[in-house]
This record gives sequence, C-alpha cells and structure tokens, in this order.
Amino acid sequence: MKVSPVENTFEKHFDPNHQRPYYYNPFTQESLWEAPPEGATIIDKTVKQEVIDYEAHKLKMEEL
Repeated sequence: MKVSPVENTFEKHFDPNHQRPYYYNPFTQESLWEAPPEGATIIDKTVKQEVIDYEAHKLKMEEL
C-alpha cells in the first residue's frame, strides 16, 4: 500500500515537559517520539516556537 505525500508529512515540535522533540502527522493525527520513517516529509515547527518563546521572554523582561 502506497502512502500519499500528505499522509507521510510530519511536523516536528518540541515538548517542554519532556525536553525532547516529537513528530506529529496532522493528517493521521499520529504522534511519534522517534523520527518518522525514511522518506517522510518533516516540517520543523520548533524554530517558530523558539521565536515565540524569545518574544514572550523579551516582553516579560520589559515589564520588570
């Protein structure tokens, strides 16, 4: 059975509670701690989260 490119696309996120990345497939709603199978498309969402965390920290520091 061939998997469509959409079904084989995972988003890489970071779990702050476990301090490690995880992979989420929004089409199948599957989550993985280990990297998805070879050939999967991975969209790195961790970089955006780091920017959001930095901006939130910066705003908090400005309030002090």
